[in-house]
Amino acid sequence: MNITRQSDTIFLQDKGVKISIVTNKSVVIDAASATTIDWPGEYEVQGVTVRAFQEENGLSLLISYNQTRFFVPAKAALQQIENDLEELGGCDVLLISAESSEWTAKEWKKFVEDLEPRMIIFCEDGEKSDKLRKEIGAEHVERIDKIDIQPKNLPSDTTLFMVLTSS
Repeated sequence: MNITRQSDTIFLQDKGVKISIVTNKSVVIDAASATTIDWPGEYEVQGVTVRAFQEENGLSLLISYNQTRFFVPAKAALQQIENDLEELGGCDVLLISAESSEWTAKEWKKFVEDLEPRMIIFCEDGEKSDKLRKEIGAEHVERIDKIDIQPKNLPSDTTLFMVLTSS
């Protein structure tokens, strides 16, 4: 699965399926036809499972595809999101938009420690993201405009960090 970003939209693409995530707002799954999810609930579309949580300021999205679980948190209060994920059992890949988030670096650190994702992708770059990376020990990360993720290649005992640049 390839992950790219253009502006505030994240794209997950694999074998005829394109998932477009607009942080805090919606996800569009485009396979045989396009389906937009912009409301809380559980959805199954063309082999992609989406659980959308209504938060104070938008939607948090847990997306499962090809044996990989991606989580895109809303800009909302951390406690609500932690409760939702606790119920679901975590994720493999955490997509962080720290610059537009209301969370502090310490809140993000606690969330990351509790969640223990196998990969963290920073979807924005700037002062808040730099502070967060220092807080969680990921100061020197690769900046890349396309990430290829295969479930078997995700680490099991450590966390990978990357910054996804806009293409």
